[in-house]
Amino acid sequence: MADAPGEPGQPPRWLPIGKDGVGRALSADSRVWFTIGNGILNEIAYPRIDQTAVRDFGLILTDGESFFAEERRDCTAEIAAVEPGVPFFEVNSTHSGGRFSLRKRIVSDPHRPAILQQVRVVDHGGEGDPPLRAHALLAPHLVNNNGMGSAWIAEYKGVPMLFAEAQGSAVALAADCGWRARSAGYAGISDGWQDLSRHRRMEWQYDRAFNGNVALTGELDCEPGEDVLVVLGFGRIWTEAAMRARLALDAGFDTAAHDYAGQWRRFQQAMLPLGAQLGGVGSITDRLYRTSLAAVRTHECPSVPGARITSLGVPWAALQNDGYPAACHLVRARDVVSGAGALLAAGSAMPVREALDYLRSVQESDGHWPQNFWLDGMAAWQGLQLDETAQPLLLADLALRRGVLDPAALHGYWPMVRDAALFLARHDPQDGQDRWGRSDGSAVHTAGIRLAGMLIGAEWAGRVGEERLQLHLLDCADAARDALLRQMDEHDAEAPETDVVSLVRLGVLPPDDPRLLRAIEAVDARLRTEVLGVPGWQRSGNALRPTRPVLTIERALLAVAAGRIEEARALLAAVETIAGAGGLLPERVDDPTVRGGVVMPHLWTHAEHIKLVRAIADGAIFDQPPQAALRYGAADIPRSPILRWRPENPVGTVPHGKRLRIELPAASELHWSSDDWASVRNTPTETLAPGLSVADLPIEAVPAGSRITFTWRDRDQEIWHGIDYAIDIVS
Repeated sequence: MADAPGEPGQPPRWLPIGKDGVGRALSADSRVWFTIGNGILNEIAYPRIDQTAVRDFGLILTDGESFFAEERRDCTAEIAAVEPGVPFFEVNSTHSGGRFSLRKRIVSDPHRPAILQQVRVVDHGGEGDPPLRAHALLAPHLVNNNGMGSAWIAEYKGVPMLFAEAQGSAVALAADCGWRARSAGYAGISDGWQDLSRHRRMEWQYDRAFNGNVALTGELDCEPGEDVLVVLGFGRIWTEAAMRARLALDAGFDTAAHDYAGQWRRFQQAMLPLGAQLGGVGSITDRLYRTSLAAVRTHECPSVPGARITSLGVPWAALQNDGYPAACHLVRARDVVSGAGALLAAGSAMPVREALDYLRSVQESDGHWPQNFWLDGMAAWQGLQLDETAQPLLLADLALRRGVLDPAALHGYWPMVRDAALFLARHDPQDGQDRWGRSDGSAVHTAGIRLAGMLIGAEWAGRVGEERLQLHLLDCADAARDALLRQMDEHDAEAPETDVVSLVRLGVLPPDDPRLLRAIEAVDARLRTEVLGVPGWQRSGNALRPTRPVLTIERALLAVAAGRIEEARALLAAVETIAGAGGLLPERVDDPTVRGGVVMPHLWTHAEHIKLVRAIADGAIFDQPPQAALRYGAADIPRSPILRWRPENPVGTVPHGKRLRIELPAASELHWSSDDWASVRNTPTETLAPGLSVADLPIEAVPAGSRITFTWRDRDQEIWHGIDYAIDIVS
């Protein structure tokens, strides 16, 4: 046995996150996901969508003498789905020098975790040119581990294959034509690229490479012009992966492709034909609507119903290493909610129920959801984003209003809704980060969605008979709205934020609100951009910040709310214009001169695209929560009568005429005075929910200039807090 030299290989890196195609089989038997970029297979996930197993898999062509070409670097690739909304891809690549062309057809096997590629190489060389040799190069990064795997060559039941294994996961590479040569090596040192780029043939044929950043290389035993089936099989151990690869080889490409495409066709036929309704069958609107539906379904995991990840790729690829969990193949509550809501808008209710069950299971004990997390609920990044806690409330309420949940089911989800609403009430919009992961802005979107979430919590409290908690959450919401309006009255026209537009789709402000119109005027003056001749928007005022399609979609939803449907259609067309070559939508567009962008596909963008199509078809925003408009749309708009004091937010002043509400984590008795302890009053708190006990101090008549002093005693533990707090009453 010949061991490859160069252990452990060069430090590993992931690929850029802009993809041209993504796919999976709609089957619980096929727990494998694939991505395509630069004409080759990029990241492949197995056995869960948040666990990447392969970095990339492509071809190198040589003539054994002087010619060398790498498929992803030296070819121009065109990718297309065989039909709209069916992620069965054909990739046609042409060598930049004209020496050869490639056709690849790619699917995942609906009957087992395997990826199938039907490959044809056409040699355009002249008379006397040596025939081309095709070599498959595989970079396995099993279980997100891109530096400590093992690779080797062996046979399974007499069938020659190439193998890699790490941390209880394995991949087997097989071809129906067999192999002329095979090798295992270390990336950047003894891998096939190094060998072929130097020798134009496989001079190195190593049997194994252990404990490093490994790579596999095999020369296909085929002639140019013939169709070859190349299979990647996956399993817990190498024999299981090999068995699945052989099953896929024996069944053949046509069988897998037929069954794979059939699953996707049945899914698309069950969805509302909203794209065709707007643009006609086969129009760009119809095709991209179907593509967005497929993208949303592709980003779910059948072994964990309801869960969805942000994107099937790794952002900031140059920064990645095993200790830095920056992958977009993490779950965000926002993406779970957006994906389920989009499928509901397209006519499928079951994903909403699954999403709510999943979110309920991974909610933290204090009521919030982490900034992002793995499929099992374990937090990855440690930031706090309040919008991630408000989003599940919006989904639960949408499900109730759209009949996905009947009133009897409400009680089962009430603890989740209650705890999330109270978490929102305990925190201010500036706590943590905004929805972009930043803490340097005004957090206007966070303020709006926090308000919407508290109003939903209040309504649900009323439905389950908890009237005192309902009144408390309404008071909190009224105070939050007062603060938001003050913020908008004082907004800085020199530092606008596009997030203000989202207040309309949240129902917090009507589209003709004067404050909103002033803010939008400032936004358009400073943050409107142009991408490929169509309008777009940056999130805030920095010339280096990219255009984000989600902001264009939110502007289109504002137009729908205002009754300007033609404007909304034009903005939908703007979103369609920037779609990548495979019809996928990015999170952001860094280069305004080319289609596509960074973090592509982006689940949130695709989901919002679907909901925009539904909104234009209906003439109304499909998932707009109604509570804010119902409470604040009347002439007599309620103003908050209280000022809230919490140990984590100990305010020092209270306006004259307001009640002072003390919010404590346990049942207590307040000991307080308005005349420097000359007289003392005792007021017990009332427990409204686990971890929340409140008391209102009736200080409305206490004159300005006075000082309220208080402390408290825990009633259960009979312990005095031991600190006196002071709050001044101001005019």
